[in-house]
Amino acid sequence: MSRPLRIQYANTWYHVMNRGRRGETVFGEPADYTYFIKLLKDTAEMWHVRIAAYCLMTNHYHLHVAKVLIIRMNQQFFYNIGILLNKVPM
Repeated sequence: MSRPLRIQYANTWYHVMNRGRRGETVFGEPADYTYFIKLLKDTAEMWHVRIAAYCLMTNHYHLHVAKVLIIRMNQQFFYNIGILLNKVPM
C-alpha cells in the first residue's frame, strides 16, 4: 500500500533527510561529499529551491529547503544521488 500524498504549502521550509540502508555508509570518500554539494546546488538552481542548511554525515544527510513544490526537485535529486551512492557510472 502506498503512502498518502505529502501536503505541501507555499513558501514553507521542509526538513528533508535520507540515510543509507541499514546504516550503510553513504559518503565513502571526500569526493562523494564534493559531488553531492555540486549536485545539490545545480538541482536547487534548476528548480528554484532555497537551501537554508545542509548537514552531511557518513551514513545520512539532512537538508532544510523551501519551495512552493519540492516533489519534482526531490525526485530528480534523489535519482541522481542514488546513482552516486550506488557508484553506477553516469
